[in-house]
Order: sequence, then C-alpha cells, then structure tokens
Amino acid sequence: MVKFEDIELDLSSYQLRRNGSVIKLERIPMELLILLAGRNGQLVSRDEIIEKLWGKDVFVDSEHGVNTAIRKIRNALQDDPENPRFIETVVGKGYRFVAPLATPPEEQVSLATSVGHRSHRKRFVLLGGCVLAALSVGAYLGVRYFWPGGTAPGGRTMLAVLPFENLTGDPNQEYFSDGLTEEMITQLGRLDPRQLGVIARTSAMSYKHSSKAVDQIGRELGVNYILEGSARREGGRVRITAQLIQVRDQSHVWAAEYDREMQSVLQLQSEVADAIGNEVRLKLAPAQRAHLTNPGAVNPEAYEAYLKGRYFIEKWTEEGTRVGREY
Repeated sequence: MVKFEDIELDLSSYQLRRNGSVIKLERIPMELLILLAGRNGQLVSRDEIIEKLWGKDVFVDSEHGVNTAIRKIRNALQDDPENPRFIETVVGKGYRFVAPLATPPEEQVSLATSVGHRSHRKRFVLLGGCVLAALSVGAYLGVRYFWPGGTAPGGRTMLAVLPFENLTGDPNQEYFSDGLTEEMITQLGRLDPRQLGVIARTSAMSYKHSSKAVDQIGRELGVNYILEGSARREGGRVRITAQLIQVRDQSHVWAAEYDREMQSVLQLQSEVADAIGNEVRLKLAPAQRAHLTNPGAVNPEAYEAYLKGRYFIEKWTEEGTRVGREY
C-alpha cells in the first residue's frame, strides 16, 4: 500500500483510493502514476514513459497519449498543473512525482519495479490486440491510428483549435465564442482524419484563458499546428479573426479576418476549414471539397439557440442541463 496525502495506491488490488473511496482511473494513467510514484522526486522523461507503457514497437500516437494520461491523473487527484501537489511538468523533458510518500521501504521497491514487469508481461497482448483495443482505449489514450511500418501514409498532421477569444467584453457571450470553437473543431475533424488529426474538444477547451505560450501548448498536445482566433458578435453580424501557427518555430503561416451576416456563419466556418486544409496541404476528395463549398445558410435565431443549449449542457451540471434543455 502506497500512501501520499489522503490518497492510497493499492498495488495488490490495482486501485486508487481517497479516504477509502475508489477513484476511477484507466489502465494507462494508472500505470503512469505507478511509474512516477516509484521514481518519487526523480525526473521521468517522456521517452522512458513511452517505452515503459507502450514499448518501442507499438505504433500509436504515444506523444498525445502521454498528455492525455497525465491530464487524467491530475483530474483524478484534483491536482493543479500550475501549482502541482503531485505531478510536476518539467517542460521539454518529462514529469516528476513531488508528493512525499508514506510508504514502507519494501513497498517502495515493489512500486519502483511494478510498471516494468507489468509492461513486459503485457507487451505481447498489446501487440496482438492493439487494433481491437484502439476502439475502446482511443477515447482516453489519444490513440488515433495504427499504421504498418509505424508511419502514416504521406505523414499525418496534428492540429489543435484553441478556444476563440470573446471580444465583446460581455461574459454572457461566451457561449458564442465557445460554440464557434467547437464547430471549427468538428468542421476540421471531418476533412480527412487519415491526413489531419484534430485534438478533441475536451483537451482543447482546457486551454481557455491559458497564459501558456503556443510552443508549450503545442508540445503538451503533441500537435504540428495551432489555430487560434477571436469572435465578436454585434447584432446580426459576426466578425472572426483566425490565425494558423506552426508550433515548431511559432511562425504564422496563415491569418484572415471575416465579417459576415449570422446566416452565413456556416459558410464562414467552411472557408476557414478550407483555408487550413490548403495550408497543411491536404489532398481532399471531390466529395470532401463539395461539403466545404455547399454548407447552406442557417436561421440565426435557431443557430444561436443551438449554441446556447450546447454551451450550458456541456457544463455537465444539473443546473446547466436544465437550462440547456430550455433552448
């Protein structure tokens, strides 16, 4: 039994508990927590994490998988990445477990060797079952695709859409900027997932109001490009600015400003998606291109009600659900 603060990490039952109550944590985040706690106070590099948890010969989007696993551990432990009590990020290097362990020496030895032995025992199972497991594990692991030879045909570009900034100064308009962000994620995600991977909404929205630099966010999410922008809605018109940034050197590779009637908001989103596709050199099939060029018009009132309803429902609270359903 490994203890830190009010947390118990039970290796025999493979459970994480707080004050006796079980905390749900999937296998990969649990393995990572055991690995980090076993090296208490020591830096564990991202490369070592990937090798320990996935191995050298399992071709997955392991970089994003590490980010996802760390986020799930922090959520489970209620840890703040800006002021960590348990998991500290060493930018560009890896992670360090920083909480004091109240653990007998023999348990610490068991903890330190646990992940290595467990990972080796499961290596062949992972190799044999990785395609089937991807459907169930992919949602939390960030696994996108498995490719023969370990590379995506022609290379697969990863993109994150950061929350659009609300420039109205009215916090009651947050639903609109958040809604546009999510619609852009959906629009870009439908282009061609084999060529362009788009980071999920839950991961991207966690950077709302973040003061982190683009290169740091890019490393944490494991992406090549970041799309950021702002939105201002005034009466029946909407103004959007957007810019595409290459994470590698933080260079701006594309930027544009749009000013449209609300009923043309879908056309606006399609134009942004088309521009992004061109910049990252996607080769779209005719049907995919047609989807972008024929988005249709929307009823402004209905679209606004849709954005408001989703905004409140995605707060995942009883009150939010009740208010959201009213739209």
